[in-house]
Amino acid sequence: GGSLTGASGSVSANAGEFPLAPFSDRRYAVSATWSPRVSQQWRMDIGANYSTEQDFRSAGANALLARDFNRHNTTLSLGLSYEGDSVFPHGGVQMPLGTVDSGSTLITDESSKTVEGALAGITQVLTQSWIAELNYSYSKSHGYLNDPYKVVSILNTHLGGLPPRPLPIFGPPIGEPVQTIYESRPDARNEQTLYVGSKAYISGAVADFSYRYGWDDWGIHSQTYELRYRWPFGAGYYLQPHLRHYHQTAADFYQRSLLDSDALPAHVSADYRLANITGRTIGLECGTALRGSQLLRLRLAEER
Repeated sequence: GGSLTGASGSVSANAGEFPLAPFSDRRYAVSATWSPRVSQQWRMDIGANYSTEQDFRSAGANALLARDFNRHNTTLSLGLSYEGDSVFPHGGVQMPLGTVDSGSTLITDESSKTVEGALAGITQVLTQSWIAELNYSYSKSHGYLNDPYKVVSILNTHLGGLPPRPLPIFGPPIGEPVQTIYESRPDARNEQTLYVGSKAYISGAVADFSYRYGWDDWGIHSQTYELRYRWPFGAGYYLQPHLRHYHQTAADFYQRSLLDSDALPAHVSADYRLANITGRTIGLECGTALRGSQLLRLRLAEER
């Protein structure tokens, strides 16, 4: 048999059956942005957002200040953001590394985290048809960073199961799960990102290329390459191919499973979002301008 814990609760299944939990949720969100023009050289954006779900609540605020130089050909930007989240999962917040379905791992009904961020950037007009952008961002998360619905399986490595027993063998086969525990992540995370973008007008077409490199103190390093090329044709039509490549390394504590012969680590997660990932997107967009300011677009994309 087996069990699956999800946002709508947990469900068990008999041997040979895959446990499927029904999922239902409803999300409400509201956001607002105010962009006063301070002067000819200074601009400001101030925003706030709030969202709530059945098991999650988030509220945040952000501000961005920009200053133009060099006859508006150079723009320096500085931004700050703050977000406070509360999570109250179905079944409560369980103890990290606690055994699933043991009935004794509940530690609280609700937990929280905060995310503080900062951004500094420069945008430069290089020629009449070429503009480039460079941004650096930093964010610090602190508090409850676990996913309350992610678990890790402990696999059997002994004849007769856990603990080792002499023959005859009555335990599960070697390699089968003998226990399931809740994941455990560090309670702090520092993330940094460097972004470079370039957009150029080339004989009626527009080439848009960007590169993003990110790293954190969980051991994850990521790279994203993205290219769009907007090619006009006919009377007001355009085609825009889109290519995107993404790769990230795994977190230091990522493991698909544990062995019952291993010592229990302080932090472990089997969440695929923390694994070694390579993704590719190939897309094509076709569009045309309609009456007034209306635009008709058709997009096709394949992701791997």
